[in-house]
Amino acid sequence: MVGFGQLGYLCAQVYPQKSSSNKIQIQADRLKDAVTANDEGLMATAYEQLGDEYLLVEQYPKAEEYYNKAAALFVKLGKTEDASRMARGLAKAQEAQFKTDDAADNFEKARDLSPSNTTTGQSKKQINENDANRLRSGSNRAAQEPYVNSNMEIAQKAGDKVEIANAYQQLGDINLSKNNLPEAAKNFESALDQAENIDQVVQYSNQIADAYTTNGKYDEAIDIQKRLLQREEVQQNLPTQIVQIQNLADIYVKSNQINAALPLLQQSYALALQEHRTLDAKNSLEKMASIYERQGRQKASIDLYKGFTAGLDTLLLADSTLTDAKIMAETEEKIERLEQEKALKDQLIHRQNRFNLMLLVASALLLALLMLIGRALYAIRIKNKKIALQSLRREMNPHFVFNSLNSVNQFIAQNKELEANKYLASYAQLMRNIMENSNKDFVSLSSELDLLKKYLELEHLRFYDKFDYQIEVADDIDTDAEQVPNMVVQPHLENAIWHGLRYKETKGILLIQVLKNGKNLLIRIDDNGIGLTQSKALKTANQRAYESRGLGNTKERILLLNQIYRKKIAFTMTEKSAPDNGTVVEICC
Repeated sequence: MVGFGQLGYLCAQVYPQKSSSNKIQIQADRLKDAVTANDEGLMATAYEQLGDEYLLVEQYPKAEEYYNKAAALFVKLGKTEDASRMARGLAKAQEAQFKTDDAADNFEKARDLSPSNTTTGQSKKQINENDANRLRSGSNRAAQEPYVNSNMEIAQKAGDKVEIANAYQQLGDINLSKNNLPEAAKNFESALDQAENIDQVVQYSNQIADAYTTNGKYDEAIDIQKRLLQREEVQQNLPTQIVQIQNLADIYVKSNQINAALPLLQQSYALALQEHRTLDAKNSLEKMASIYERQGRQKASIDLYKGFTAGLDTLLLADSTLTDAKIMAETEEKIERLEQEKALKDQLIHRQNRFNLMLLVASALLLALLMLIGRALYAIRIKNKKIALQSLRREMNPHFVFNSLNSVNQFIAQNKELEANKYLASYAQLMRNIMENSNKDFVSLSSELDLLKKYLELEHLRFYDKFDYQIEVADDIDTDAEQVPNMVVQPHLENAIWHGLRYKETKGILLIQVLKNGKNLLIRIDDNGIGLTQSKALKTANQRAYESRGLGNTKERILLLNQIYRKKIAFTMTEKSAPDNGTVVEICC
């Protein structure tokens, strides 16, 4: 069995002044859902409502704790208006705990967070500023009054009942400090008129009664308490009714009307037992025992204690308030676990995100390194290919140089000074053009045609009786705009002259045509020489090796040009059948 002294300690520890466990449990469940969904907006709302419930039951430290959590989330989410509301709630909870400086700071924070672009927002700014200034003015109640009156005026214009009641309550406290009891009672009555729920009604009524009792006006205090007990909301709320009956009995005791107090305490005691409210029954019992002792009725007092302790176990088992206290304690533990789980989850997510970020950065660095290496290798390959291309391009045809010099020597030996001078002039100009373009992979079509003409002129001077030549360019081709590979056509002209037309018994014809092939150019070299088959039969081993090297050079150059510049240059060589002997080479670029 629980002893009477132990009961008092137990109830003082776990029994809340007012029961709000069901509402707090509901908000805890909402918080759980919000944490599970990782919805910080819902979490902030749940914290705010928990703060409201704890403020209602006057558990101000808990209210402060949850308002703080809600404010932090609202700020994080950028909801400044909600954060302003939380700062004001936090200030009220701190003011109730006499944390004046902290409360003033939060009133100022609420002022700064209130919107300025609406009339309501401006009103809230001014109210919060007034409250901050009220607290900054110190304990001088007279200095606080102008700020309270300003808030009253603002709240009445806005029709804000909560702030109107709050202002009247503050004015009541100020008038009490000035011993102006009638005005204080009037203020508390006005606050009571603005009350929106039974808790506020009880709070303001008790403040009025306390004001009258403090100043010895017991009849007025008794009248207030009686009127409160007659209210329908109080009569329907037995826990509130029990407490208010006890308060009325206390006023009677203070006014030495103990005979009037005793029936009230007996009534509250019976109701407390009926409702299984252990603490309320204990309070009523102690007050009755005190009256019995004053009356010298010790036996009645002892019998009262015996009757209470005899049924104490049953009373405790049926006491829903103790269950509520346990539920509230469990709810607090649940909320704490939820917050720990949320913190752990956030920590894990943060670590995972940090690991993913590091992995992403490492992958990006590795990719960048591989790209740099790839680009370097590609640049090296391209450079090597360009060097190879340049080397191939600069290879001079030894037959052409040797034969050209022999031709000059022959002209001089035959006393053909004019032909020798003309040949040397053309040869020098051709060599100059070749050297000027030696560093270029592509040249304009007009420049390439000019070089080919000079080359053909030289060869025609040497073999004037073996062939004539023609160069035809389609009308729709802009020779200055089109680009062609440098010195790719010339080796095929040389092959046509030296290995086809030179051995022909009659004078042949060499035709060069430049045509459009879609977006590309088609260069066709058509000769009516002896053809590939007969030419191979007449060649010496040295001539066949030279021709092979010349064609190989051209193929290598085309391959390198395609690789370096991503082109699709191609050429084909076809032997014409009898009676039209000869060779056709087509270069598409």
